[in-house]
Amino acid sequence: MNLAKYAGLKSRTLHLSSRLNISLQRSETGKNMFITIETASFKYTDQITKYSDDETGEFYRFIHTEKGRLGLIAKEWRMFNELIKDVTPDYPNFISIGPSTR
Repeated sequence: MNLAKYAGLKSRTLHLSSRLNISLQRSETGKNMFITIETASFKYTDQITKYSDDETGEFYRFIHTEKGRLGLIAKEWRMFNELIKDVTPDYPNFISIGPSTR
């Protein structure tokens, strides 16, 4: 797949709660994806490195970045998956909603 055609694409903003928003952006090469996490007093952007299931059952899936991770419940994960379509428009199943492979 030629990811260069997705270079620089930005997603909509996903409002996870009244205080937490996330959005995605492809790198200039299109190969890497960055997540921006924003609250009223804080804005942080980091590169997504992987996705995993939560074995404790507290969350549905984790988004791992270079410096941390963000846990999402199933409803939030489905909404996050829609953001992937914004930055990878002609490859809608880029991230599977089902169990991850390890």
